[in-house]
Amino acid sequence: MKKVICALALGLAISSAANDAAAATKSGCIVNTVQYDSGRIAVWCSGDASIYYAFTSHGSCGTQPLDTLKLWLPIFESAILSGKKVDFEYNAAAGACIDRNITSVRLQRL
Repeated sequence: MKKVICALALGLAISSAANDAAAATKSGCIVNTVQYDSGRIAVWCSGDASIYYAFTSHGSCGTQPLDTLKLWLPIFESAILSGKKVDFEYNAAAGACIDRNITSVRLQRL
């Protein structure tokens, strides 16, 4: 079981490694709303006017495999249901890319 978890974590780290150019961190996000539509997750944090995105396809902007979005969506949904906070890294805007493109996600324990 440990090997599977380590392999999954390594796979997620590798999948987002190419997207870490101008990374920033959002810590302690209280997820207010999460939306999935046609290869995109949009996340709104309570008290934050920004919208954070994750894409499967968005031109030359940072994208994630569909399987990664399938893993992240229940993390955001469980954060809403449990009241737990989420930390994530995202890329700031660059050129025509949408601001706040999520590259990794962590659900806080408490």
